[in-house]
Amino acid sequence: MTLPDEISNFGSLVGLMLALATLLTANRASTLVKLGEKPTLSKSERRHEVTLDLLLAAVTILTFLGGLPLTVRAAHGLQPLAHEGPIRSVLVMVWVLLVGLIGWQIKLAKAASKLDLSS
Repeated sequence: MTLPDEISNFGSLVGLMLALATLLTANRASTLVKLGEKPTLSKSERRHEVTLDLLLAAVTILTFLGGLPLTVRAAHGLQPLAHEGPIRSVLVMVWVLLVGLIGWQIKLAKAASKLDLSS
């Protein structure tokens, strides 16, 4: 199997999952804003939000690590204008963007852990 075939097969498996992870992260960010505006917040609500944010980050990290060997192979000798360059370039760029997604998810978990609780 050629490297572009591997990338294509891998992309078919994780493409939807990564789209959902991004949408869920945006949803968690919106929920965090709403929780921060609540006059009272229970410890269990805060714990629930932190848990969801951390689980989402864990899934994204595992996906990142799972695809890292393929991404490294794709990046090795990368020539974006070569025959197989575009598909390899896109995989590398997506994997770089995943670092930002993971950072966003961790930032949400930290922010959720700092939410003020009701007295």
